Amino acid sequence: MIAYPKPLTLYEELIAAGVVLSLNCNGTLKIDAPSGYLTPELVRRVREHKQELLRLLKCDKCGSAEFHDVAIHNGRSTRRDCAICRRTAGFPCWKPEQKGN
Repeated sequence: MIAYPKPLTLYEELIAAGVVLSLNCNGTLKIDAPSGYLTPELVRRVREHKQELLRLLKCDKCGSAEFHDVAIHNGRSTRRDCAICRRTAGFPCWKPEQKGN
């Protein structure tokens, strides 16, 4: 099993729970979460890894914050491609119920 860095694991956890992470027009982190999901412990973890999460939301080639999710592996995972330069973000986000299948 591949051991991902903590920010990626946190990112995958948030996405799997239906949390939408994005950038505000001023470059700050915007979080849209289901009601009651953001516990004080989770907020602490997000703050601890905020800079890494912000980097995951920007294309490392062109700096764009606009991405399209692309289903891969017969729909078992999702890849993020930059909407501007089409560069792949470089990691799949496995759907938890199908991880390892």
